[in-house]
Amino acid sequence: MEIKVVDRQGRVGIPAGVRRKFKMKAGTKVTFINTDDGIEVKVVDKKYFDKLAGALGLKRKHLKSLMDGKNAEIAL
Repeated sequence: MEIKVVDRQGRVGIPAGVRRKFKMKAGTKVTFINTDDGIEVKVVDKKYFDKLAGALGLKRKHLKSLMDGKNAEIAL
């Protein structure tokens, strides 16, 4: 566990070991989820959308649309 300090612009660095473990590179998107215990940070990738779609009972129904949008965004 590493303790980081939030800077004046509200930024905090992600430790290198965490970035490597979760394959985070420049441009990787993350989401911040408020919980009763604090904050969860999750990488927004295909697995994230798979779990979200499954939780809503929409397994893969809307995933293709989301991924097509993401792929179009990357292509720009």
